[in-house]
Amino acid sequence: GLHRILSYPYLFKNYGINNGALVTLDNETGDVVAMVGSQDYYNKEIDGEVNIITSLKQPGSSMKPLIYARAFETNNLSTDTPIFDVEMSFGTYKPKNFDGKFL
Repeated sequence: GLHRILSYPYLFKNYGINNGALVTLDNETGDVVAMVGSQDYYNKEIDGEVNIITSLKQPGSSMKPLIYARAFETNNLSTDTPIFDVEMSFGTYKPKNFDGKFL
């Protein structure tokens, strides 16, 4: 199931991911319900001591739902509006998907 796919052994074996992070919020109160920052906090070999709240590491795609929600809200878009996954450049910066592909 999904728990197997999201497990660290699966992610490391298939994608080389050693660490990940998750913050779950209560939408009504804004309270932090759960926070996970590493597969093993005490493992220095994988930079285990990660507190995602205070981390200076980049958030990857974790911000996409918030960005898309705001874009949809302010531009009067719907769930039927296509979002194209194409290669783009911002000066010399060219963001890529995790797998390097554009769909």
